[in-house]
Amino acid sequence: MRLEFQCWKCLEGTPGRRVTVPFNESASYSFTCAQGHVHHIVLAQMRFEVLAETAMQALVDGYYREAVASFAAALERVCQFYIEVVSDHNGVDRDTAERTWKAVANQSERQLGMFVGLYQLENNCIPPLLAQKHIAFRNKVIHQGYLPTEEDAVGFAQAIVDLVQPLLNAMMPRYTKTIETRCIEHLEKAAAGTKVGGTQHRVFFDFVLKFDTEADDWDLPPANMHDELRFRRARAP
Repeated sequence: MRLEFQCWKCLEGTPGRRVTVPFNESASYSFTCAQGHVHHIVLAQMRFEVLAETAMQALVDGYYREAVASFAAALERVCQFYIEVVSDHNGVDRDTAERTWKAVANQSERQLGMFVGLYQLENNCIPPLLAQKHIAFRNKVIHQGYLPTEEDAVGFAQAIVDLVQPLLNAMMPRYTKTIETRCIEHLEKAAAGTKVGGTQHRVFFDFVLKFDTEADDWDLPPANMHDELRFRRARAP
């Protein structure tokens, strides 16, 4: 799965202006265009957005098992992000929050339990959760080696974005300052990993999950995964 960057110093249409690089763990990227211009990039999007995007790209390329696994991972990271944001918002000190997370970091069921309990306390209602059929399907793919069809994978992807996008929409107006702080910390950490020299840019892509602290509209509908898949395949080289 890859990101496409373009050199801001080259004119549109210049050969070698566009460069593709694989996603990485650090969210910092460096590239040199065909004309020798060096750029250092900080990807603004959070981990769950990146995971969902890699899942979407896997769908486009026909890697359906990988798509299911990455969409499932994106959901887990959204739940983690919710826990972090709500903990910050309610004054839980970082050291306590981080040590608590370490106690559940390797057990997804315990992470889900933290999310469910915290969401109930914050909202006095049942949290948004995957339907049991989608949980069973995910487990079949990830733990039993089931090879899903395209329709299987698209259906699971739709279930994920239908759950996650409204949750993100609801978080933004309620926890705006806390989210902004988390996003700034993400950018600073990524920027610290970029190389010295050259031009540094912060880049924000149009990924399948929409989560922009500077957006005018925080009530975005979930992407229609069939439409998204058709659109991306139509414009693929």
